[in-house]
Amino acid sequence: MKNNKMYVYLGLGLFVMAMAVTVMLLPKMAKQKESARNGKSMQLPPASNDEKQVQTSRKVLPKGHTVPSIVEEVAKEEAHKDVKETDKEAKEVSVSQYNFNGGSKLAWPVKGNVIINFDMDHMVYFSTLDEYRYSNAIAIEAKEDTPVLAAAAGEVTKIEEDTEHGTCVTMRIGPEYEITYGQLKDCNLKVGQNVKRQEEFAKVAKVSSQFAEEGNNLYLCLKREKDYENPLSYLDFSE
Repeated sequence: MKNNKMYVYLGLGLFVMAMAVTVMLLPKMAKQKESARNGKSMQLPPASNDEKQVQTSRKVLPKGHTVPSIVEEVAKEEAHKDVKETDKEAKEVSVSQYNFNGGSKLAWPVKGNVIINFDMDHMVYFSTLDEYRYSNAIAIEAKEDTPVLAAAAGEVTKIEEDTEHGTCVTMRIGPEYEITYGQLKDCNLKVGQNVKRQEEFAKVAKVSSQFAEEGNNLYLCLKREKDYENPLSYLDFSE
């Protein structure tokens, strides 16, 4: 009987000691579990190559902005293409209208004899002025009221009154070329107006007093940028 009681007391003592140890270790074990849990949440698995590409392609937009849809992007691209095509067509039209480049021929604005020749190397005698001077243009004999036709399609850039050549009209006929007609009347053109090749735009006027002895004529001057060119080198003699 005594031995049985002793075993009971011994078992109770061991149980109490085990409980005490458990109570002491519980907080420590809880902390270890929490630390382990936090550590796992901080360590993310390495991103795959596909995920890296997706992350790289993402754009960070300011607050309030949204990523445009694919439809919107396509619409913008199409609109941009339309603008480019329109600009291209406008340039092509401009070039085709005023494309004289020296390789083509000029139409005769009036038919007649050349009574004053072009010469920028030697002096030319001018009867009415009774002097020698360089001639930067030609004069084509023509009766008063003779219709004047455009030698090439062009855009009117200047209309002015000149003491020697009366009413003068200058047209841009190509990227580098401009042509001036003088001794004109009945000209209703305006600066910026377009004129077609061989379109009548004026008539030959009574010659100015500076060329009275030479007689009625059409003054024709051709320039390539800043240099004067001989119109006879470009007029079409096959007409």
